[in-house]
Amino acid sequence: MTDETVLVGGFAHETNTFAPTPTGRKQFQQRLERFGEAVPAELRGTNTGIGGVIDVADDAGVDLIHTVAASATPGGHVTEAAYEFYTGEILEGARTHREEIDGVILPLHGAMVPEGMDDGEGPLLADLREVVGPEVPIVVTLDLHGNVTDEMVAAADALVAYETYPHTDMGDTGATGMEILLETIRGSLTPTMAVERPPVLAFTPTQNTREGPMAAIMAEARELEAREGIRKVNVFPGFAAADIPEMGFSIPVVADGDPDAAADAARDLAETVWERHDALVGDYPTPTEGVRRAAALAADNEDDGPVVVADVGDNPGGGGTGDTTPVLRELLEQELTDAGFAIMCDPAAVQRVSTPASASASRSASAARPSAGSATRSRESTAT
Repeated sequence: MTDETVLVGGFAHETNTFAPTPTGRKQFQQRLERFGEAVPAELRGTNTGIGGVIDVADDAGVDLIHTVAASATPGGHVTEAAYEFYTGEILEGARTHREEIDGVILPLHGAMVPEGMDDGEGPLLADLREVVGPEVPIVVTLDLHGNVTDEMVAAADALVAYETYPHTDMGDTGATGMEILLETIRGSLTPTMAVERPPVLAFTPTQNTREGPMAAIMAEARELEAREGIRKVNVFPGFAAADIPEMGFSIPVVADGDPDAAADAARDLAETVWERHDALVGDYPTPTEGVRRAAALAADNEDDGPVVVADVGDNPGGGGTGDTTPVLRELLEQELTDAGFAIMCDPAAVQRVSTPASASASRSASAARPSAGSATRSRESTAT
């Protein structure tokens, strides 16, 4: 058994600065809000950043001091009150336990934008660094859709990103972050970071790490980690719906006491990203064209299953409101049949059609015009 003690805090949000509804404490409570020992009771054994931290700590005999674990569904700016509350929990924990802790690990997101700010994580890390001082290592795990700012890099000893999109390695990322923190505490690693920012904004479908250009970039990142002195090569394609100055692609590399090695690896991978930039960018079809393509695919491949028209600009998983109608309008105007539309967030419409009179009128209207929806059979998705 060892006698290391580590402070843990999680406060995560992917902020869509174009979304109209702020994200307050109520939205965090609806998804996840736990304090103190309620954190491991909820998250031990889960595929989450904190779950991975707990797994490694349990195996290594490390004591964890839990402050808060909070996350909300992607949405609009985090309110000032919510930001101050959750960051206050982490900072107060650091102040209270300053003399006990050997290190800090924070599973965050990387694309939080609070009201009146451009960056949620950087100022939190800078304030935390002021509390714990320069000798206590701070490791931060992040979603690969983080927009990594210079303040994050300057305040943390190491950043550790997810390696998968769609995301499946949250727990593994937490575990890697905790391993890096323990190596630092125990003196076997002296982390230093360098970051490169290739001028690329990756088209959302090309960020898929299972195939295509991003899969190749991730494979090269793993190869670079085999270089002497390189501990972690992070790839962040960024989150475009956060309209902040440092939004975009970034490559922070963690090396063992060798800033030149970190800079060289970051630069080499940035050059690869730039060489592949044509494959990483693209244009979405208009709603008119997207629905037209879907109809053609359905007609040509009747036995291949449904065609899906995805309005990725209004994706609730990226903070969208789920209430836009251009695709639905096109389905109606192009008179598609054998189609369905899902999902529309419109409480007023739901209330209206839930009454018997409205239901009767709706049945009459549907008999008079083709059904509309999220298009017909598919082996290929069309983004609009």
